[in-house]
Amino acid sequence: MHPSSSVADSLPLISAPAARRLFLGAQGLLDDPGRRATAASLQKLIEALGFVQVDTINVVARAHDLTLFSRLDGYRPEQLRKLLEDKRSLF
Repeated sequence: MHPSSSVADSLPLISAPAARRLFLGAQGLLDDPGRRATAASLQKLIEALGFVQVDTINVVARAHDLTLFSRLDGYRPEQLRKLLEDKRSLF
């Protein structure tokens, strides 16, 4: 790279729709919305996301429940509680 060029000059450009698909796909929001929420699918999703912030504030719903509900059909908060407290298979 030439000393006067920046790193940004060497990066490929992508369209806004392609960037949107890339971002949504990385967050699991382009996956099949009909995936059923099971202990296994819930654990796999959280491991793929890397983490889910467990939120103690309950306005509409707790933030971690909204995150998981938007990605797994039929997700119920007690499923996460079981993975966290009973099985201790996360975090």
